[in-house]
Amino acid sequence: MRRDLNKQQENFAVLVAGGETYTQAAITAGYSARTARVQGGQLRRLPHIDARIRELKSLATGEAVLSIRRRLVILSEIADNPQTTSKGSPIIGPRIQAISEINKMTGAYERQPQSEGDKTVNIYVTSEKAGDMLTRMGAGELRQGENDEPEEVAEVSEGEE
Repeated sequence: MRRDLNKQQENFAVLVAGGETYTQAAITAGYSARTARVQGGQLRRLPHIDARIRELKSLATGEAVLSIRRRLVILSEIADNPQTTSKGSPIIGPRIQAISEINKMTGAYERQPQSEGDKTVNIYVTSEKAGDMLTRMGAGELRQGENDEPEEVAEVSEGEE
């Protein structure tokens, strides 16, 4: 990592140089998903970040650096090809490490943004009476735990439905 870039900026530059869009690179580098489009546009216009992107792209055209896609392919091959000891026991360490690296590279460990605001819950009711009660509760005519009719309780012994 270059000294004039922080970790997020370096990750952004590496991702853009590897072919990600500015928005996706910003999200994967750890910037907020809500502001990623604007943030990505601002980052790419910073001279030191633009210079780093150009530097990484020029290195990638040579054989000095594997592209991100190529690294993902290699790691996927490691993860997909089980290895065994000479006695036939599975060696899972390299596969787990490869999967872990793929997850890091693709941002699988990033916290997913939580939605804010009202949430909708669908409730499927199988009884007309229960449906009526829920409708009345939704309209504010009835509160949970209240019931203006005596509840009928049917005893069910084991084996009966």
